[in-house]
Amino acid sequence: MDVFFQALWGGTVVGVTYAVLALGFTLIFGVLGVLQFSHPQIFVAGGFVGYAVQTLVGGGLPVVLPATMIACAAIGLLVERVAIRPLKQSSFLAPAIATIAAGIAIQNIVIVVRGPDPVSFPPLVPPADLQVGGVTLRSAEICALVVGVLVMAGLHLLIHSTRFGQAIRATADRPDVARSFGIDTRLVSVTTMALASALAGVAAVLLASVYGTLSPFMDTSLGFKGLVIMVVAGLASVSGSMLCGVALGVLETLLSQYVSPAYRDVFVWALLLVVLVARPTGIFGRRVVTKV
Repeated sequence: MDVFFQALWGGTVVGVTYAVLALGFTLIFGVLGVLQFSHPQIFVAGGFVGYAVQTLVGGGLPVVLPATMIACAAIGLLVERVAIRPLKQSSFLAPAIATIAAGIAIQNIVIVVRGPDPVSFPPLVPPADLQVGGVTLRSAEICALVVGVLVMAGLHLLIHSTRFGQAIRATADRPDVARSFGIDTRLVSVTTMALASALAGVAAVLLASVYGTLSPFMDTSLGFKGLVIMVVAGLASVSGSMLCGVALGVLETLLSQYVSPAYRDVFVWALLLVVLVARPTGIFGRRVVTKV
């Protein structure tokens, strides 16, 4: 039974970080109407920014997390300006394909700067273990869970309890009507892109801190799970992405514990296929009409 609860704890921690990553995908699609395929590479870049800051400057989580968020927001703004905005009015596919190119460029820059090999991520909080019954709670896991929950709660409050959140929801639902009421939809879109990219940085730092390692190729093993969560939850469902992210982390960990870690990624992509066939709008989604 202790093994089950240990896996449940670990899965919950990982799932919360997955949810934070997926929220970036969801915000960008909901507001900009674009599938941002370079989001996983921004996630990777954020991890290496956090690694560089902690290695060169130190300061732990209070220093690394804000620096990573700022750097990822800047990268996201560059992608929006170069790959999305010029093609936004042409078709639905053009900006999505452009973000694939942007993602490849970001990943190769990371490889040129840091090399292709994984690195050990330095601890951001003092290593310590807390025993609760037969379950071991590591300080890095506790920190990741607390920060991830606070980020999700803060985003929920931002969207539902502030004027900017109202502008985000109005732009996502009816940008033409939002403009007629004086909302600067371009500013909302740009700010949303920066916010979503900053969330990728948060997820990267938390996951790297939990796993203790970092790789330029973790976009395929971890980064694209945010996309899977967004599609499974529903393309524009923020609350759904939170719930599905946590659920996926728990199911993955339990599957690895009781079946085999080799089936971990197989399960994720099989789940995506099943949901697309059974419910194309996602579990919490609604029908989305796009222009192609």
